[in-house]
Amino acid sequence: MRNFQAHHQAECIYSRANSKASAFDELFFLYVAEHERGASKDAETLDLKSFLMYEEHMKAAKDMISLANIEQYKFWTELLQEAPDCEKLSKMISKILATIINANTHFQELWEIHRDSRQLLLAYGNFLINHMQDTQSGQATLNRAREIEEKLALQKSVGSNK
Repeated sequence: MRNFQAHHQAECIYSRANSKASAFDELFFLYVAEHERGASKDAETLDLKSFLMYEEHMKAAKDMISLANIEQYKFWTELLQEAPDCEKLSKMISKILATIINANTHFQELWEIHRDSRQLLLAYGNFLINHMQDTQSGQATLNRAREIEEKLALQKSVGSNK
């Protein structure tokens, strides 16, 4: 049941991503809104060019993860058939690996742009655990996100007490 829900969620995300590509204007207004609101510490530390690159790479990484999830679902569905097609399974494995490698490439670009982004650390930590089967690095990455979150919460509480 969990795989079906993950597959369904992946299909929804993928179809939304395909139905509307992020236009420059939308990203620009998002950037301005984030800065004016001061809601996102991630956005505050990036200039416009870096912010736009960050958003595009994050979208691409998430799209690749969604594609990998869909292909994994198809793989397991085929494997459960009475007589699975080995050639089809091989092609599916190739697609899964290609999308995971592509997602990892986008995460590496994101890492270069803003390695202290909580959003990036959470997404990348989960990616490492769930797709790269690197629990140790994934957990360390998630712990780093938690540390940043706690640090920001402490700064916020100290700032509000003044």
